[in-house]
Amino acid sequence: MEKRFTSALWILTAFWGQVAVSGLDCSQALLTRDQQIEQLSQKYRAGESLVGEAHQYSEILRQPGVTVDTPLKELRELAGRLFEFARRGLAAQVGKYGAYDVNSRSEALGELERKWIHSDSVSYRLVLDHALRVSTILTPREKRKIREIDIKLNQNYISQFLGVFPNVLLLPTFSDSIGLTTFNRLLGEGIFPLGVVADPTEVDGEVFFPDKFFDHDIFHAIEMEYAYGNGYAPRLKELGVFYRELHPKLSSEKKLLLDFSLFYASHEQSLSIVDFLDDGQDVVKTIESFHRDNTETLMKQIKIDDFYGAWVPASYKESDHSVAEFITRSFNELSIFLEKFQSRLLPQGH
Repeated sequence: MEKRFTSALWILTAFWGQVAVSGLDCSQALLTRDQQIEQLSQKYRAGESLVGEAHQYSEILRQPGVTVDTPLKELRELAGRLFEFARRGLAAQVGKYGAYDVNSRSEALGELERKWIHSDSVSYRLVLDHALRVSTILTPREKRKIREIDIKLNQNYISQFLGVFPNVLLLPTFSDSIGLTTFNRLLGEGIFPLGVVADPTEVDGEVFFPDKFFDHDIFHAIEMEYAYGNGYAPRLKELGVFYRELHPKLSSEKKLLLDFSLFYASHEQSLSIVDFLDDGQDVVKTIESFHRDNTETLMKQIKIDDFYGAWVPASYKESDHSVAEFITRSFNELSIFLEKFQSRLLPQGH
């Protein structure tokens, strides 16, 4: 699907969380299925502080009178954390890549940081620009996949995102603590993460260096623009509220199953969530179609992708049959969730 931008998306800036999730501990294979599920459910609790931080920065940026060019001390502090993260990342690359390459990129980072230090105005616009530039600097020149024209294209997308501030907020992130549950808990809040990483990171079955990873996250933000730009923002907000109400009432296993499928439907297949939200839509038939169209892809990703595989208990990965069982149960839980959601809504048009 081509990158595209229409008129309304989401944007904020708080530097936490990257979408990378480490693989499962091999000791998980020695645990019972219930123990494996409980171990994975701890990841949900571990991300609570990240969601809280996102809300804090959202409140700051959505204060009356704040614009994309308003200087804020909180943004200056975040920019400082970004440069600290980048310096550590470059230091760790010494010996892995050519000395000249690392040194020249360190000089480029230093020059950018000096401009920030001497700037009296660290704004939302400036922080987003720095996040894009840092993701390029952290990428060894021999590994760069993003052409100059693509960098300019991403700059244009970010500029257009600024036009919908503060309704939509991009969230540059730089840690490994964020996972699919964090995306679910931010569903409908107009906040979307952009990952700044220092190392090659596996996502969607591929290994991305920092420049490509940042580009990948912008692409996902653009995909979700369709739902926001076509009048679905209120319904997405209602869906997020309902998820946050229902989730604590579920068993650990049902939480895991729902989180997996809801993330896939709303993040990886963002246009599908629009189908789910349409009034009069037959949820069961829609989920059956979604299951049929995506099971093969998901089975491959669970086997080879650290991100997806890390959210599936080891006992569900023992064979193709058990992987398929997990996917089927996950989509069934999504169907139940969406049916409950639709049943509580009064008929209304978009």
